[in-house]
Amino acid sequence: MDRGHSILRFTALAIILAACIFVAKDVAFAAVPNPPTLTSPSNGSNASGTVVQFRWTQVADATNYYLQVATDSGFTSVIFGQWIGNYIGIDLSGFPDNGQIYYWRVAGGNAEGSGYFSGAWYFINGPSAVPAVPTLVSPTNGSNKSGTTILFQWSQAARANNYYLQVATDSGFSNIIYGAWVGNYTG
Repeated sequence: MDRGHSILRFTALAIILAACIFVAKDVAFAAVPNPPTLTSPSNGSNASGTVVQFRWTQVADATNYYLQVATDSGFTSVIFGQWIGNYIGIDLSGFPDNGQIYYWRVAGGNAEGSGYFSGAWYFINGPSAVPAVPTLVSPTNGSNKSGTTILFQWSQAARANNYYLQVATDSGFSNIIYGAWVGNYTG
């Protein structure tokens, strides 16, 4: 065999070997994981209480999961966003149990980066019971307030997100002079 054919064969072998290494490199380093499937709380469900359990399916090649919870479907008001490790669920505490709607989604990640988020689901956080009774703060019972403006204040009641303020001229509330829903306002 002459020297020209040996160089040609060597060059062709080097190209084939380089192509195999390139393909093997792509196989050895997996792509980012696919989005997980959300399982709980189910979409549109009522997850009452102050602790909510979030669960999703395990995804191939994921070594970490990012949970994001927001009060809006566009995820501009995120209340929780964190990598939680190689777990397929977490229990989060601190929810108000008052009928607030929350949106949640999860992304998987690995050494190559983070994958796309799952589709977002929403749940309603309670209430698990009727709201507690607020405590009146101001004006105090039996006090005499002068002027044309009176500031009414009360304490935040557990599981309440809207208040009805009613004012009457008698203790039996037969002569009501004001009654209206005032929202999540405590004075």
